[in-house]
Amino acid sequence: ALMWHFDSRSRRKDNDLEKTVVETKSLHHNIIYVCKKGNHVGFVKILPRDAVHSFVWQRKDNDTYIMSGEPTDHKDKPVVSERVRGKFPMTVKIERQLDICKLTYCFSWDMGELMPNKVINHYIKKGLELTEFVQQYFQQLRPLDVLDAHDGEAMGEAFTLKYNKLEKEEAKSSKRS
Repeated sequence: ALMWHFDSRSRRKDNDLEKTVVETKSLHHNIIYVCKKGNHVGFVKILPRDAVHSFVWQRKDNDTYIMSGEPTDHKDKPVVSERVRGKFPMTVKIERQLDICKLTYCFSWDMGELMPNKVINHYIKKGLELTEFVQQYFQQLRPLDVLDAHDGEAMGEAFTLKYNKLEKEEAKSSKRS
């Protein structure tokens, strides 16, 4: 459900301009729209990116779910000049294996116009953070009495992640570390 409900409060980010379900075709098929803020750094001006996708999910067996998103068009979300229409096909496979879940996430980026590799690499890295987010989200839901050594390692990594540039500046200005 966390993966399917992409517009939930827990999945909201600072760079989201809009996340909405445009059309529900069935309980297993939604047409969704996402728009992310643009960036303006120096002479580089990146317009907001939007995308319309057809998302479906299927239960393959008792232990496996597949979710797939494919770029599409929709009359309610036409291409507009102030946004660049990107295409971001993706597939997620969630498998239960004994007492753990395995998440396989594959995606591709077509950002809609020529972009420097450094910018594309940044957005690919951000896209891959979804797997970490899912792990941490479910880690927080587990009661303390069922945590094991592997859970401790994952939590330790979450606590010791490097600060980004903005977080470092905020820590310096507030005299906290």
